[in-house]
Amino acid sequence: MCNEFYFNAVGQGLFYSGSLFGGAYNFVYDCGTDSSSEYLSGAIQDVCNNRLHGKKTIDFVMISHLHKDHFSGLSELMSNAHVKKVYLPYLGDGNDTLKKFLIAREVVFLPTEGSEENNYSNREALYYRVYNLYSGRQRETEVEFIGQEPYKRNDENAIAYSKGAFYDSAEMRWCFSYFNMRASDAKLNDLNAQIEAEMERNGVDKIEKLLFDPNGIDIIQDIYKNVFGDGKQNLTSTVLVHYPLDIFTGLCFCNYDAPDYYPYPDGIYENPCDKTVVTVLTGDAEFDDEMLATLADILEYTGLKILQVPHHGSSKNWKTLAYLRDNFNAYVASFGLGNKYHHPNTDVVTDVTLKYKRPLFISTQTTARMYVIYTSRR
Repeated sequence: MCNEFYFNAVGQGLFYSGSLFGGAYNFVYDCGTDSSSEYLSGAIQDVCNNRLHGKKTIDFVMISHLHKDHFSGLSELMSNAHVKKVYLPYLGDGNDTLKKFLIAREVVFLPTEGSEENNYSNREALYYRVYNLYSGRQRETEVEFIGQEPYKRNDENAIAYSKGAFYDSAEMRWCFSYFNMRASDAKLNDLNAQIEAEMERNGVDKIEKLLFDPNGIDIIQDIYKNVFGDGKQNLTSTVLVHYPLDIFTGLCFCNYDAPDYYPYPDGIYENPCDKTVVTVLTGDAEFDDEMLATLADILEYTGLKILQVPHHGSSKNWKTLAYLRDNFNAYVASFGLGNKYHHPNTDVVTDVTLKYKRPLFISTQTTARMYVIYTSRR
């Protein structure tokens, strides 16, 4: 089964899109740029017209943080495709009126059909959202589970999960986990109260209705500034990690501008193996010790690892990755040619290409980067 992922050509920003199982499930992480808006508009049209496999539906959009180079195209994206859900930092599902926070360390369990509810109390439980993604099913049959972090099994499987339904199914599944720097209860309550008040003023019951209007998302950005402090938006970045729960059979990087990417890959290709391939999307995150521990737990039980270099290759953000910097097989930096910040920093480029001797792929306003993950049923 072919799963396609794109770092779209938007320049100094980030617009990442994924299409799973031949278009059965589509998602976006960030959609913005500080470069010319024409690049972003062109990329949005390309995604909506060519990458959704004719469905014009995006199952979720996650905005890592409220800087314009990560969200400036959200309203346009929502005008060109049906977006089911939008996730903002520390806020839950807009369809649930923001009542569920995405706090990585909070332990929540949902009983799965045909199994007893598990009563775990591990100190580092994570949210895991696992979708029933078999291509023959309707989206109304989507199944969501929440469970703990992966652990090692004593059998042939490389990865297992603390709830049996995660792996005891013949149907194809994909795992999404996400976490932020921990915020205080006071800030979370303040954030929730201000956004709910804004929704009430506008007479809407879903945050998506606010975000559809460019002025609405600007108001949301101001709320985040008020709560977390102006200039501290990077500290709220949500890290999204995703990977298949099925047998991983291959990985191919290619330049999207070359349509015949199957016979002419310009990047790494891995033969079938018994471990999965994980993608880590960081936005502009700065990692503290707790975030590093969370990410390290996930990476320990995975095979090939792809990293979106945080903050377009900023040296400051790169250094916060600490001992995990050299844990990846491939790195992707999304930045604008000629940007005033001089991203990516030469230290980042030197570390990846000379010290670690790994591939560093780039996505600019003129070059999109695509990769394909091949999976098959267990």
